[in-house]
Amino acid sequence: MKLSTATALVSALILSVALPASAGSQTGTDPIKTSSAASAFGSYDPYGDFSNDKSASIEELFLPWEDVDLSTLPLADAYAQQRGRSLLITIEPWTWSKDWRITPPELKNGILSGKY
Repeated sequence: MKLSTATALVSALILSVALPASAGSQTGTDPIKTSSAASAFGSYDPYGDFSNDKSASIEELFLPWEDVDLSTLPLADAYAQQRGRSLLITIEPWTWSKDWRITPPELKNGILSGKY
C-alpha cells in the first residue's frame, strides 16, 4: 500500500506540472486572479515552535515519496485541526532509506521515463 499511495501522489504531482492551469487559456498569459484578502501564513514546524501561534493558518509537511509512514497523517491532521489550520502536504523525491540513494540525473531520467 505504501508504494501504490506514493505512486499515486507522484503521478498527481507530475500531472500538475505537465498540465498547468493555463493549459486551456487562449494565450497562456492570462493574469492570475487573486482575492483581496491577505495571504495566508504557514509554517514547516517539526519541533512545534509555532504550536501556539494564532497567525499561522497552514501546517506544512514534507514527505519522501519512498519509505513514508502514512499512518502518521491522521496525527498531523488532528494537530492542525486543533489549531484551526489546514494541511499543506508536499511529496518530495527523496527517501529515508540509505540503500535507495540515487543521483539527481538518475532521478530526473527515472521520472521522465515513467519509472516512478
